[in-house]
Amino acid sequence: MGTTSLAYAWPPTGSFPTRDDNLFTQQVAFTKDVLVHTGDQIAALVWIQGEQDATATVQPSATDYGANLTTFVADERAALGLSDDVPFIYGRLNAKYPRAVGRDLVRRGQDANQTSTQIIVDQDPYPLRSGNVHYTTEGVLDLGHAYGRAILAATDAMR
Repeated sequence: MGTTSLAYAWPPTGSFPTRDDNLFTQQVAFTKDVLVHTGDQIAALVWIQGEQDATATVQPSATDYGANLTTFVADERAALGLSDDVPFIYGRLNAKYPRAVGRDLVRRGQDANQTSTQIIVDQDPYPLRSGNVHYTTEGVLDLGHAYGRAILAATDAMR
């Protein structure tokens, strides 16, 4: 699929892909199907995204990232029937990400969305591959542990 923008690809009325079941609709349907088949419930949502919004070709997406993230979190919770206390854990775009025009705007938007149930994971300490776009294998593993710790801390705080 490649990279997608929070601005155009992920809203419930998003335009990607160009057919009836956009990414948001597909993701919600998949999640609900998994919950039905496993009998589980959602303890936390995890979101890692922002690179496309930081690129120069979608500059308005970077400027509006914080507002788009606020709307996306609310849309996710509504579509999945989740209360506002279900943690939404998301990553701050790595500061070493190539100096895209909107990188710092996306990071500010991500920072502005932090609340007691919208928890940011700082991705800056984790090593990126050459070109500074994707994480190294070690970085992915360590970042996974960081997300796991954030999930455990958030769900423990709910008890």
